[in-house]
Amino acid sequence: MTRILLENVSAEHKSGANLIDVSMLVEDGEYVAVLGPTGSGPSELLKVIAGLLPVTTGKIFLDEKDVSDLPPEDRHIGMVFEQFNLFPHLSVMDNLLYGPRMRRSDIEKKKKIAAEIINMVRLNGREDAISRELSGGMQQRVGIARALVADSQLLLLDQPYRALDAKIRAEMRLEVRNIVKGIGISCLHSTHETEEAMLVADKIAIFNAGRLQQIGTPEEVFNFPNTEFVASFLAESNIWDIEIKDNVIILDNTLNIKYNADLFPEDKYSRMVLRQHSIDLFSEKDQIPNDWNGFHGKITRVRLLGEFIRITVNVEGKEFIIRELLNPDLRDPLLLVDKELWVGFPVDEVKLF
Repeated sequence: MTRILLENVSAEHKSGANLIDVSMLVEDGEYVAVLGPTGSGPSELLKVIAGLLPVTTGKIFLDEKDVSDLPPEDRHIGMVFEQFNLFPHLSVMDNLLYGPRMRRSDIEKKKKIAAEIINMVRLNGREDAISRELSGGMQQRVGIARALVADSQLLLLDQPYRALDAKIRAEMRLEVRNIVKGIGISCLHSTHETEEAMLVADKIAIFNAGRLQQIGTPEEVFNFPNTEFVASFLAESNIWDIEIKDNVIILDNTLNIKYNADLFPEDKYSRMVLRQHSIDLFSEKDQIPNDWNGFHGKITRVRLLGEFIRITVNVEGKEFIIRELLNPDLRDPLLLVDKELWVGFPVDEVKLF
């Protein structure tokens, strides 16, 4: 297992996607998802750790050893890219043994290790198959197995499932996590998908514009976001400019919104984030709990999003967008349009920045 420490790491990439003053710690055996929009830093972070992108400033430590200037081949890191990069003319076993052969390792010993890992990634019986005979999910497992056979101290997964179809992608997420956790190797997994990060990670590191915004458990970053970006990136949100007077939020000089002053003790906030799933609909005002905010409104738009519906409610000229599970009894959500009702949400769901 490997402990990874980055101290004030910055790096420049010719594509313009940079890392800026990144400091973070990954403990032995942790599975960390590195999450952010395209070009925000997750893939660049993995390339810097692997030695594929040079560090401009700062240091990288693997188990207290400074590897900042080491070439990739001396870092003992396994990296799996979005594209599987298998040798198309080689069998599964030969793909796994290619690296050890180039390094003149003990091949017989490596064959035994490879056989164990092939069993672990559920490719028994496919040792002699070549790439085109394997499904996308199988090819990705070969890529991961190849990294493990190479005695990697650390596994880096760079957008590993983006090229797979939805069904295989869903299966591979937990399958690979279970393999990695079973071996006990540390792993960083870059992704743009919030659901994927929340599903597989022990911790999530969230990036925007090359900067680390927050790192913590999925529960910590979701429930206690440090920045407006983190709050809105992890969940579809309503975001408004606000004023605060006497511990009450003033929205457009018309709506007075209560919030938890213990969570936000100062009045120096100018933005409010209210996640769409945090808002409930009520037919009567007295159905709203006493410690919630409640406002009368009228539904102006409804959109069906598969198992969810997206409802827009006009409250005194302000749009509240709500995301709810589709009620199986409501066969035509459009019947909600023009209906007057009440919207309500807990004070603790109000987040200020």
